[in-house]
Amino acid sequence: MYTCVLLAIIRTYTCVHRIYILKIYKLYVMLIYVFIDAKGHMTRFHEDETTWGFDKLISLESFMEGKNGYLFDDSCVFGAEVFEVPEFTQVDRCLSLKKPPATIHSWTINKVSAVTEDEVHSEVFKVGKVKWKLSLFPKGLNSVKDTHLSIFLNIHYTAAFPNDWNVYAKFKIRVKSQATENDIEKETNNWFSNSVDSSGFPTIMTLSQLNDSENGFLLNDNLTVEVEILGMGVLKYFV
Repeated sequence: MYTCVLLAIIRTYTCVHRIYILKIYKLYVMLIYVFIDAKGHMTRFHEDETTWGFDKLISLESFMEGKNGYLFDDSCVFGAEVFEVPEFTQVDRCLSLKKPPATIHSWTINKVSAVTEDEVHSEVFKVGKVKWKLSLFPKGLNSVKDTHLSIFLNIHYTAAFPNDWNVYAKFKIRVKSQATENDIEKETNNWFSNSVDSSGFPTIMTLSQLNDSENGFLLNDNLTVEVEILGMGVLKYFV
């Protein structure tokens, strides 16, 4: 069993784009103008939906527990604080985070020693609705040139996205050892946008590690790199 707390709007004809925050003691939950349920249906405060809240805010057991301080002399005080985003806010935003099915993209660079370009790219691959590619700097990038191998995950063709788009990704980049099980692997997360279209590791491993035959990273002069997308999110804007 749970306690249920709802916030209701008394007059709706003055409603415009707002963000509402409901604060109850030490429990903070954000009530946003646009709500999306588990099935993807959107709703908000308006003339036909004047009440919104939480049917399972806190368990009845925790609510009744004296040491938690919600009840004092068999009395309880509920309160709500409503804050508004300034009038200039014209959009609502929704971030949907998803864990994609096991998504590992493998890329093999043949005849690494014969590569003359500073930067090489993988083929484009798609995860969800987003197209990605890997970029690799065989001799390192900028300050680590000639000392490290540099690898990055990139959004493919950012011009195809609308203005103010944002994509979140949590991912691993892995350099495969083809002779042992000692792969080199690093994990990170980042927001991608028109201004930030790549993220990765400029120092994923040293060139001495790469070229040491005992490590098995270069087999017959071939190098295999993997990227594993662990989670993705897309920030959507609603006018």
